[in-house]
Formats: sequence, structure tokens, C-alpha cells
Amino acid sequence: MHESHLADDLVADLLDHARRHGIRRIRTVTVRLGPFSEIQAAVLRHVIEDHARGTPLEGAQLKVEEGTLREVRLVGYEGEP
Repeated sequence: MHESHLADDLVADLLDHARRHGIRRIRTVTVRLGPFSEIQAAVLRHVIEDHARGTPLEGAQLKVEEGTLREVRLVGYEGEP
């Protein structure tokens, strides 16, 4: 399951970045997935929700943009101090 490994990395990176920049709550996360990335948005959303429990990422909305080919990219996030 590619989504689980991707979610591990995304959550770790987001929490690290938020901690370093004084973000207490992450509200929105935007990712870009290409049609040949082999990542299913619904599964990724579920796995991120599971990994985010009890963290500043809990309850964040995951926005998925259509990317090119095999693109998998964290576009950005919105949070509050």
C-alpha cells in the first residue's frame, strides 16, 4: 500500500514544519496526485486521518489537485499559530 508510506512521510514532514514555525493547528493540506501515481486519493485521505489522530493535523481537510503523470507532491498547508 503506497498510501501508507506516503502518509507516514507527509504527516511527519507537516508536523515537523508546523512545530518549527509555531503552528498549533493545521487546517488544510493540499496535495497533487497524477493519474499514474498509483495513489488513491480516498485511501490516502483515510490513512492520513488515521496517522493524524492526537496531533495538530487531526481534523485537517485534505485537498487533492490533479497532477501530471506520476506526480505526487505536497503543494502546501494552512494552519494557525
